[in-house]
Amino acid sequence: MAFFSMSLILALFEAGLVASAATDLGRAPGEGMALYRALLGLGLPSIYVGLGVAAVMVVAGDLAHQLRRQMRHDPLTNVLNRRGLDESASRAIAHAHRHQRPLALVVCDLDGFKALNDGHGHIAGDAALCGFAQLLTNAVRRGDIVARLGGDEFGLLLVETDAAAAADVMERVRAEIGCLVVPNAPEAALRASFGVAELLASDQSLEDMVARADTALYDAKKEGKNRVAIWRAAA
Repeated sequence: MAFFSMSLILALFEAGLVASAATDLGRAPGEGMALYRALLGLGLPSIYVGLGVAAVMVVAGDLAHQLRRQMRHDPLTNVLNRRGLDESASRAIAHAHRHQRPLALVVCDLDGFKALNDGHGHIAGDAALCGFAQLLTNAVRRGDIVARLGGDEFGLLLVETDAAAAADVMERVRAEIGCLVVPNAPEAALRASFGVAELLASDQSLEDMVARADTALYDAKKEGKNRVAIWRAAA
């Protein structure tokens, strides 16, 4: 356990995430914690390791913030990941139900992304994903949520927005995406498809909305791709 802790400390130092560390040694319990608090008082990102008690590590300050952010964000596009979306969605859905306000979910992906990735390489594919993520982020308001669900699929939660209004926003994105220039593939014409679903009174979780938005996305693909489709209940 001690070896594991020291290895982790060294890795954190090398990554520049920790400037100092304190530990209790020998028969002086508490001295390490006192030093740790003093280091925090100096504004240094620090860790405390109590090697005498199962090598418990407490991560503090900037490091803790960075670790929390890494857990909730996609490292490539810098938008939320699925975990971050799930956490944000639970609050947004509860608020919308409580105040009887509209909430829309959009699930979208790039048409022909696999061909782009296979034909021009991962650098071009990554650039397309980052450009798409930035376009989505620029299209929504502060308080709305953009997340990468995996691969080339993204999810957006638009607060105080019904399905029709969300579709209008995505139509603007669809019109603009063709202007994105992809490094290593300047001739590539990006296109995207979008599925939109609105929160229903019966929805208990994000998964309920995702299922309907996925159905709408499938409809958009089936109808020729490069379009926005809204989920509608069967007649």
